Amino acid sequence: MAEQKRLWVERNEDGTLEAYSSTGAHITFGHNADLFNPGELIQIALAGCAVLSSQSPVNHTLDTAAPLRAEISGAYNKEENRYDSFSETVTTDASQYSLTDDDAKQLKKRLEAFIDKQCTVARTCNHGATVDITVQVKH
Repeated sequence: MAEQKRLWVERNEDGTLEAYSSTGAHITFGHNADLFNPGELIQIALAGCAVLSSQSPVNHTLDTAAPLRAEISGAYNKEENRYDSFSETVTTDASQYSLTDDDAKQLKKRLEAFIDKQCTVARTCNHGATVDITVQVKH
């Protein structure tokens, strides 16, 4: 069995945060205007997962160069400091591929099915995953 990828976040002296993976991936985030904040990262994860999940049917029906885009917004509940819901639109521009109306409807159905089955982030949110947090104070 392969070793599970480790993920961790560290705070920098300037207050920005650095996320790392054991495979070498790295992002900087925080609450500065030029950085994504954690709430935006949830939305980016949802949108990115939808696009990744859409690649197979788009590649099969159109081709690997066909554009895919996901736009997302979140309904932020300030009183409870959480998002109540997210709204996402996934778009592929198939205008240069001469699809019939039936072809476009079939592609739409396939995209919806692939996203519903393969987007781990949306499936996790929709099934109300719990979060267990352990706090440690080293002294």
